[in-house]
Amino acid sequence: SDEKTEVFLRDQRRSKAHRALSPDPGAPCEEVISVDLAAVDPLLMDETGVVRAVRDLAGKPVSQVVLGGDSGTTLRDMLAAALLLKSKRVPSRLDLLVAPPSRQVLEVLAQSGALVDLVATGARIIEPDRRVVAAEIYPPPPGGISLRTADPEPRIKGAPAFVVASAETLAYAVATGAVGDPRSFKRPVRVTVPRALPTDDVLILRDKKGEQLAGKSAALAPSPLPWKGALTLAVLDGVPAFGAAAKSTKADGDTGPDGLALVLSTLDEVRAVAERASELSGVRAVVAPFVPSGAVALLAGEGIAAFSIDAGGLEALRGQKSVALPPPDKWGDTVQAAAGSSKIDVAWLAMGAERAWTHAGTSRSAAPASSSKSSARS
Repeated sequence: SDEKTEVFLRDQRRSKAHRALSPDPGAPCEEVISVDLAAVDPLLMDETGVVRAVRDLAGKPVSQVVLGGDSGTTLRDMLAAALLLKSKRVPSRLDLLVAPPSRQVLEVLAQSGALVDLVATGARIIEPDRRVVAAEIYPPPPGGISLRTADPEPRIKGAPAFVVASAETLAYAVATGAVGDPRSFKRPVRVTVPRALPTDDVLILRDKKGEQLAGKSAALAPSPLPWKGALTLAVLDGVPAFGAAAKSTKADGDTGPDGLALVLSTLDEVRAVAERASELSGVRAVVAPFVPSGAVALLAGEGIAAFSIDAGGLEALRGQKSVALPPPDKWGDTVQAAAGSSKIDVAWLAMGAERAWTHAGTSRSAAPASSSKSSARS
């Protein structure tokens, strides 16, 4: 790794962890590119996910600014914003939220006085939370732009939309109430990051070697239901509303579907579903053009089968209300699903133990993988 990484590890008192990665002596370079960073316009990512120059949105009023929230916002970013906003006040129509991304950053901000400066500006201090990054809490207010330093990953259709920009651009918006070029500040910001950072890890829980906690065991979440024979699943196009559990079993006399099959079009939708697989109690299958291997394992661990499908099959499946899958013991690398009068071939992406997890409905008590043939993922 480079010099920046070495400095970071040294400040964290982890110098021994640094390993220099450099080319072989005398190794030639095909091309050398020099970039004058002073000539590069400040950039932002708008509500649609398009990267644009800040000047494209210059002058538009800002209603909300969220500084921090995840590790993508560095200590240097927080200190820079505090310096630029010192002695300034938040406009009455703007809400400034500051979420220090770690305990270490919060301690340094407090010790340096930057936290006092931000509070004096009119900032509200909130805890870093995944829901803040995803705008599930503190969502963008209607009628104005929400500027943030944390980029939501993934972005899915229907999720709250906001603009992602640098800490300096956010500071300019707080100072003026509108989007603008942070180079317009009268004085350039010069940030000095403390060389000795607090590294107190007292809050990290460690088990003593050989110590047994008698009578104490971690509580397991309720196991999803295993696959029992053939299932007919209702087809849902896109990501469902999280927190609303779908019905996964039939009540007595109920002839409705046995659960949901999610038909997903984009990688962002797949990632959003995999991220909260444990919350989707009624989902039994995910069908998409591409599902990363890591997402396949996460879904299989919750008893959700992951299938890939070609473009033609995807369009055919979208027009259906339900899809029927054969019993899992008849699944191979390719599974033939029935949707209306159509037969659609999908590829089962689980491999090895993941196939046993899917059958059992969970990875917590699944039997070893069966001897069914597995193919390598591309």
